[in-house]
Amino acid sequence: MRARWQALPLQHRQYLARSVGIGVLLVFPFVDLICNFQLLNAVTDAAVFVVLALGLNIVVGYAGLLDLGYAAFFAIGAYTTGILTWPPHGLELNFWWAMLLSVPVAALFGVILGAPTLRVRGDYLAIITLAFGEIVPIAFRNLWHIDIRIGGWTHPRHRFSGDRDEGSPGKLALGTGLDGDTRGRGRRRLHGG
Repeated sequence: MRARWQALPLQHRQYLARSVGIGVLLVFPFVDLICNFQLLNAVTDAAVFVVLALGLNIVVGYAGLLDLGYAAFFAIGAYTTGILTWPPHGLELNFWWAMLLSVPVAALFGVILGAPTLRVRGDYLAIITLAFGEIVPIAFRNLWHIDIRIGGWTHPRHRFSGDRDEGSPGKLALGTGLDGDTRGRGRRRLHGG
């Protein structure tokens, strides 16, 4: 069998190997479902980390930039997809549309971070990107405290069972035509709730 494989031209061997690999990837979810292996979630998580490691290899390995906040851009894309598909937000976009929309959002944040830090190298780049990587998850976790109002359209925030604040909402201007509802965490701390 090995002699027959070696006798094939290199292009045919590569084509067959790619075809078999793609076929295995396409059939695996169905085999996992039928045989009840329950490996699909683990394989999906591993694939996400493989993509993350490959991208980090390009940034750190080939470009030589010590970027400690690299995962923040993954988080921006993931949080954007979650926000666009979460039912209480009222948007409930299709997952694939939300995923496609999260790419330009992550790229926009990359430009926002990259423009001021274009000439920074070494330890200073590591500090800036580390700070960005720490700020992004905190900012997205606290995003549920905000109501978005654009013109006549209002997007109410989802009230969680742990949100015991019954007072009137405080307003925070987010930009032209936008008001933010800042009820929640800070007020509960002040009142001992």
